[in-house]
Amino acid sequence: MIAGESKRMVAFRCANCGTVNKSINNIFAIPGDKKVLKCSCGNKLEIVTTQDKKLRFSLLCRFCGNTHQFNISPSTIFNCERLILPCDVTGFDILFIGTPGKVYQAIEKAEEYLDEWAAAGDDQDYSDDDLPENGDELLSSMVISTLRELAMTHKIFCNCKKGEGSFVVERFSDNIVIRCKKCGCEKRIETHEGSLDAYNVVECTELHLEKR
Repeated sequence: MIAGESKRMVAFRCANCGTVNKSINNIFAIPGDKKVLKCSCGNKLEIVTTQDKKLRFSLLCRFCGNTHQFNISPSTIFNCERLILPCDVTGFDILFIGTPGKVYQAIEKAEEYLDEWAAAGDDQDYSDDDLPENGDELLSSMVISTLRELAMTHKIFCNCKKGEGSFVVERFSDNIVIRCKKCGCEKRIETHEGSLDAYNVVECTELHLEKR
């Protein structure tokens, strides 16, 4: 048993009914190389241990219809209190991993965002024309999820008045650029493996864009 694994929870959004299903707190302690978390409607999340000892999370996406796979090392899971993994196409959160309290908080924020998006439309434009090739896919997903959360809580600052910015996120092979469509301020975030720039963004509580 890995230290701390009994305190880790996994939750996923069902592609069929939209319900967020949560695991027992010690799902990683269950013996075997394959674990399955099922929704009452029959949809499921599969967790498989790969040959290189990583954990592969596979689930059908409610938002884009594709099957997403996330390969995550156990050390990443047990060293982070919260991992939020979004759909690569839409940016909506579909997989939540972490301590129970952090997972519940993340799910609550995700539900609030979906409610706001449904009521008012999505002001943020996320492009998937250039998906990561040389960059770290997991790190890129975490950065995009953080940017969406910061935008939702008005914690991204540019030359516009607070809450009035309109942000577009563009993904390239080894970096992500967030830019305000109104004032032109932007920030480029390197997303290659081990990028301190990206990890700083994931851990930040607010983000300041600069005029180029």
